[in-house]
Amino acid sequence: MSPLLFDIDRWKRWDGFLEATPDTGFMQSSWWAIFRSAVGYQYFGVTVKDQDTIVGGALVARWSYAPQSCFYYIQDGPVLPCDESSAAEVYNAILRNVEEHRRAEQQTVSHLRIEPRWHRLPSFVRGFRTLGYEDPYTEPRNTLCIDLRPSEAQILAQMKPKGRYNIRVAQNTALRSLKIALTRAWWTSSESREERPGVKESSASRRVTFAI
Repeated sequence: MSPLLFDIDRWKRWDGFLEATPDTGFMQSSWWAIFRSAVGYQYFGVTVKDQDTIVGGALVARWSYAPQSCFYYIQDGPVLPCDESSAAEVYNAILRNVEEHRRAEQQTVSHLRIEPRWHRLPSFVRGFRTLGYEDPYTEPRNTLCIDLRPSEAQILAQMKPKGRYNIRVAQNTALRSLKIALTRAWWTSSESREERPGVKESSASRRVTFAI
C-alpha cells in the first residue's frame, strides 16, 4: 500500500476540498485510492496551496505494467480552480511535481494520462494526445448514480429486467465463491480424514463437500 494512504489528516483535508469543488469526481478521493491499491495501484498526491488553503491538486495513480515500465494516471483530474489564470498556475505546478516523481523513478515512466471532467479543453493544456486505440486501463466516461435512500425493493423496481438479473447473478456468484473458499479452508485445515466428521474418502463425498 502506498505510504500516502496512511496520512489520515492529509486525506481528510483533500476529501473536504473535493466535496466543495466542481468538475471533479470520486476517483480523486481517498477511498478510491484505498480501493484501487488492493489490486496493485500505487499513489502519490500533489496539493497546491495558497498559504494553508488547498486550491488544487491531483491524486496520481502509478501502475507498473511491465518489469521496468510504468505509467502515471490522473483519473477525474487534475483538480483546478474555476478561474482560468489561477487554473493555469496550479496545472503547471502539478505537472512540475509529477515530473519530479518521474525523475526519481526506478522504472521508465512511459506516459502520463489525465482524464479530467472538464467541459472544454483549457487553452493552457498542451502536449497531450487523444487516445487513438483501445486501452484496457481507461475508465468509463459516464457515471451512473443510484439513490440509495429508497429500499432495496424500490431500487430494483426502477431497473430494467436485465439489470435486476445481472445483480442476482453477481450476488449468487459472490456467495458461491465465499462458500468454496470456506469449504476448502475447512477441508485443508484437518490433518487426516479421521478428523473430518461425516466425510468419507470417496470422490462422491468430495463432490458433496464442494457442492454449492
